[in-house]
Amino acid sequence: MSFGEKLRILLEEHTMTQKQLAQRCYLTQSYISKLEGSSEDSNPTIKQIITIAKVLELNAYELCYWFLNKEINK
Repeated sequence: MSFGEKLRILLEEHTMTQKQLAQRCYLTQSYISKLEGSSEDSNPTIKQIITIAKVLELNAYELCYWFLNKEINK
């Protein structure tokens, strides 16, 4: 499962839209869309991953794992 797929599932589980996540993380909806689509030009910082994890009530290490897995499997 890619980072984008995981993010999409997490948003569904939290009944949250990309726009809502973006607002709570002080990011843009288009950026969240790129992350969810696993766009090549979407490389979140550790701070962004931690912020997204907090908003989604996750352990930041788990979300980092999904992102790093995406990077390793390029």
